Amino acid sequence: HVDRVYLGIYEANSTEPLSSLVDAAGYPVANGKASITVVLLKDKMYDLVFWAQNDAQNCYTMQWDGRYVTVDYTGVESQNDARDAFFLVENDFKAGHDETTFYLYRPFAQLNAKTTDLTEIQRNGATLTKSALTVKTYTTLDLFSGNVGGLD
Repeated sequence: HVDRVYLGIYEANSTEPLSSLVDAAGYPVANGKASITVVLLKDKMYDLVFWAQNDAQNCYTMQWDGRYVTVDYTGVESQNDARDAFFLVENDFKAGHDETTFYLYRPFAQLNAKTTDLTEIQRNGATLTKSALTVKTYTTLDLFSGNVGGLD
């Protein structure tokens, strides 16, 4: 489960943050929500980058300069929901005095494959035929361009 959210603030279309993090410790997440108060110049355009994860996980590295996150799969077990992470890039955000709600999204999906034994699968009530599946493993999410795997 996600327990901490981080925020990087950029001038519009920039890859260099105005501050590395608004709060380097991040903000606690409770019941899927975090409350962040930031003072920005009214009517100025900003890009906001949110990243949320479980801080006990060490497979993610956020690079605030350049606006990208990398994941290291070494030693990472599958089917572990604690590795869930969420992000949002809000480009061209016009600062005002209003309260704004942002919704973050999962950048990575899990594929759970346990067996190749079709007999066992069919014994459990599923009707399947053999098929092929190709899975690409990406290690970079570019939070400026939106490209996945583009920096490796």
